[in-house]
Amino acid sequence: MDRKTRNQPDSHILVCLSPSASNVRVIRAAARIADAFQGTLTALFVETPTYSLLSDEDKKRLRGNMNLAEKSGARLDTVIGDDVAYQIAEYARLSGVSCVVIGQTNTRGGLLRRRRSLTDRLVAYAPELDYFIIPDHGTRVYAAKKPPEGRRQRVLRDSLISLGALGVCTLIGFLFSHLGFTDANIIMVYLLGLLAVSIGTAHRAYSLIWAVVSVMLFDLLFTTPRFTFYAYGTGYPVTFLVMFAAAFLISTLAIRLKQNASQSAKSARRVSVVLETDRQLSRAKPKRRSWRYWQTS
Repeated sequence: MDRKTRNQPDSHILVCLSPSASNVRVIRAAARIADAFQGTLTALFVETPTYSLLSDEDKKRLRGNMNLAEKSGARLDTVIGDDVAYQIAEYARLSGVSCVVIGQTNTRGGLLRRRRSLTDRLVAYAPELDYFIIPDHGTRVYAAKKPPEGRRQRVLRDSLISLGALGVCTLIGFLFSHLGFTDANIIMVYLLGLLAVSIGTAHRAYSLIWAVVSVMLFDLLFTTPRFTFYAYGTGYPVTFLVMFAAAFLISTLAIRLKQNASQSAKSARRVSVVLETDRQLSRAKPKRRSWRYWQTS
């Protein structure tokens, strides 16, 4: 531990909240640390876009963890963002946090490399902070799950949107080809359809699959010879590669813009609630009589 935190009587301790059952140990450890350092304690929850997918049990557990943190003397706060580690690091920097208390969970990696845990990414974002890592062995890594019925309906809806957009773009492509338009116009139609799919569907996989299928359809239906995956033009391989790269970039930007718009709407609702509460409190305060009134009465 850094000597700065050890000798600083007014340390600001930050504990990270989560719906995990083991978060109780982290909160209690943070309360003991804040008491030992005679510092203030803040409990932070980062609300990600997957918050709406939490089950009722997970939301109930999260409320219980928040209540426990409040009873332990912590000040509750919530931020909204995609990257949990980045949001915690930014909040700590702006709020003057000197120490972060967080639970360490086992992170499963992929086939080629180990996936970086939340703690590793947080240390990379804010290496100047002190960290208390509470071991959490044997606890599953938390992941929000969609209800089975809702998942099936969403998959069906997104699949219909993707297939419908693909059919409409192909019909427009045939029309452009019949009118003698160039291949560039047909490619732009498919890219426009990809943008609509990226905005209308919930998962990025639909956009990626749509990009691959659109390139294959363009090769199959609109290049010479038609109805084969061969292309006589020497520049077509580069055209396919650029088309797929553009489709991937468009889908990524569209998904990010959609997520940012959703988070901005949530932030706006929160601000409106706070302003309305402040307005009601101001109306509820008794009006003070002026000094002139007391002189004349």
